[in-house]
Amino acid sequence: MFRALKLLFVVGIFLGPALGLACDTDLMILFTGKSPSDTFFQGIFRLASEAKDVGQASGAPEAVGKNVHQLMKTWIGFDNQFSQEPPPWARSDRDWQRKFKELADLIGNFDSRLRDKKLDQLHTGVLAFSRKLFGLLTAMPMPPEKRSLIRIVSDFQTLSVALEESAQFREGIEALASETREYRGFLASPALKLSQEFLYKVDQLEKLHLAPPASLPLKMSILVAVAESAFQKMNARAVKRSEGK
Repeated sequence: MFRALKLLFVVGIFLGPALGLACDTDLMILFTGKSPSDTFFQGIFRLASEAKDVGQASGAPEAVGKNVHQLMKTWIGFDNQFSQEPPPWARSDRDWQRKFKELADLIGNFDSRLRDKKLDQLHTGVLAFSRKLFGLLTAMPMPPEKRSLIRIVSDFQTLSVALEESAQFREGIEALASETREYRGFLASPALKLSQEFLYKVDQLEKLHLAPPASLPLKMSILVAVAESAFQKMNARAVKRSEGK
């Protein structure tokens, strides 16, 4: 009884007003801007926005279907335009076509999951798709703190797969915690202040995972989701700050 109450208390540390994860368009804005003039950035921002539309319509099957088909249509155009002809800054990325194939494999499953009414699996796939979109930006010149953000997104995707497959995710948590500490090192006030909630969530996630019981398996998916939600809120605050709000 005491152990159960303790577990509920620990999980309560993490619970915010909302646990639902959406595609992180705010993070994409930090790389592309809200109204990019470059056609590649226009395309990748549109994909991120339409992926978010799919997630936000998850409670309405008809709207989900319409949004999924729009996302698939946009992807086909984007893939045809850039998979074989990357932007100049991406021509040195030897994994460029592999990244496109991974994205194509993910989006190729959306229609069947929609037909089978497996909306939870569809939502998981859309989140994976949106996270992996950032992998297309790794060859772009950028400051180290932005490169760190892309690695953090990748770490969340690694953890998502580990949790879904009931795999060992210790390495994923350690990678996320390590990358978050590196990101913290790039920050100065007021950016550090905007990031405190996310930094705290990851720090507590690492501590809880390392403390007995080692994995808290029934609750880890919630804890990881709350940490990613804090990451997304941090990015939203960063966008507002960049706009002077």
